[in-house]
Amino acid sequence: MIVLSRGLLLEPSTSVSLEAPVILWESVVTRDTITASSEHEDYPATNLATDSTIERWRAAAAGLVTIEVDSAGEEVDAIGIARHNFGSNHTISIEAEIAQNSGAQWVEVIAPNMLPDNSPVLFRFAPIVANRFRIHINGGNTPPSAAVIYAGKLLVLPHGISAGHVPLDQAHETQLANGRSEAGNFLGRIITGQSAQTTASFDMLPIGWYYEAMEPFIARGTTGPFFFAWLPQDRPQDVGFAWLNADPRPSMGSLFFDVSLDIGGITW
Repeated sequence: MIVLSRGLLLEPSTSVSLEAPVILWESVVTRDTITASSEHEDYPATNLATDSTIERWRAAAAGLVTIEVDSAGEEVDAIGIARHNFGSNHTISIEAEIAQNSGAQWVEVIAPNMLPDNSPVLFRFAPIVANRFRIHINGGNTPPSAAVIYAGKLLVLPHGISAGHVPLDQAHETQLANGRSEAGNFLGRIITGQSAQTTASFDMLPIGWYYEAMEPFIARGTTGPFFFAWLPQDRPQDVGFAWLNADPRPSMGSLFFDVSLDIGGITW
């Protein structure tokens, strides 16, 4: 799910494309920069700074909880959260601490919002330079929990994916062990694993833009995951917490690059 700030919805900027695919791969969140107002002793807030979707943070009890991220004056325009339990249960809002002449001031960047489900979510807002961000999680009869939080600057592709793309949420692959009798009768099956796998191809990427914006992401290759929304405006529900299954091999022409991303991920 991608959630846009009220400012982007009411006053869209010509410099911010809301239709193009976006990737959030760089994050200011580390074990030293994230804290929570409540945490279970076995599920600390520092787990949110890892890329693991198994190691989770969980509040000690239900009720209002605030997660704070020290962004150290870095420009941020998105916050991603994966493997959470906020859907239809908790309201989420986000504030940023902005330096003013009269001192620091907290301003709302994402109004209180209730998510429809527990799928990966990407909160997007106009680029902002802030000292800190606060994520407020309220309501619900169970303690809120999440596994991964990213906060950083989006990589915005200059245009859409080439034709033939299978959305990550439609690209499920199930590994099965089937049982059959000697006579060939079906005895049942066991699901041994499930995943989502797809390919996203981008053609005719301008060379200048590629070297400036995308090459650092390509150079990182398979070493880290990212949040991916392939059609943010028309398919806001299609957001995945993804990773590359293989190092991309860009093809270069005289004016453009073509590149295909072999992607695996989770959309639930």
